[in-house]
Amino acid sequence: LLKGAPEDVQNDRKLRLALGDLAVKWTRRQQGAEKVPGLIAAREHFAKAVELQPDDVDSATEALDAALQLVDIQIEAKQPERAKDHADWAVKIGESVLQGGANTTELRLAVAKARDQRAKLSHKIQDFDAIVVDYSRSADLLVSCAEDAKKPAEALGAAARVYLDLALFVAEGRPIEEETRDDEALLNAYEVAKRACEMKDASRDQYTIHL
Repeated sequence: LLKGAPEDVQNDRKLRLALGDLAVKWTRRQQGAEKVPGLIAAREHFAKAVELQPDDVDSATEALDAALQLVDIQIEAKQPERAKDHADWAVKIGESVLQGGANTTELRLAVAKARDQRAKLSHKIQDFDAIVVDYSRSADLLVSCAEDAKKPAEALGAAARVYLDLALFVAEGRPIEEETRDDEALLNAYEVAKRACEMKDASRDQYTIHL
């Protein structure tokens, strides 16, 4: 009905938000792969709402949440290429909103997760430099959330783990003296983990990362 409707109806932001909310509610009643149609619908409606109002951070966050759920479902179904497509989609819309200057901690955390997922799902040789960028950006976003996240130490701990993943990836992929990004990532992991351990809400996990 919507596809055949006049343009002003298709571009009705309130309608898109209502349909997105409805899709989310429908999805909550489903299990596993049965969620896919609802998640895709929610993702598309919220993305359209963002297109109509670029600073709509809440809709962008909802769109990313749906996309990240799709990533998890496709990974579980052993469909890495489809999972990577969803992660790529999430990165693009998330970064576009962040670049527009409107962002929240929740949005940055979602983009960080999408970047991390895309890095893990990418081709280790063909996408080497792009993977390095994804890991670095993911970790940097997590660090930026430390000041206002509900659990600052947890955000820093997650960042340290991503930096460690980056260091290991570079060290294994390019074990040559000229390549120093693994050294830089390892140092960042150490410093960020140290910061996490100095916070009041630090847990055993953060100390383990630091060690």
